Amino acid sequence: MRRSVRQASQLTIVEGATLNNDELTIHGFFSILKRRRAVIVWAVFTCCLLGAITCVFLKPRYRAAGEIEPDPRRRGQSGFHA
Repeated sequence: MRRSVRQASQLTIVEGATLNNDELTIHGFFSILKRRRAVIVWAVFTCCLLGAITCVFLKPRYRAAGEIEPDPRRRGQSGFHA
């Protein structure tokens, strides 16, 4: 890998802190995402596929059931018996 020597004009001093032009910017971040798009898509696809397969083949652990029982003392008022 060939490294170039930095010139003094490449560094900017802002309130005592130095900013290096080699730092990651938003544009640089999106260009990295663009270059690695295939890897990101395959990783997300693989995780979703594994999650779907897991949901299909695992037995459900919880099952809810309920019953509605009319109050026998209120026979005609509840609408269950005419």
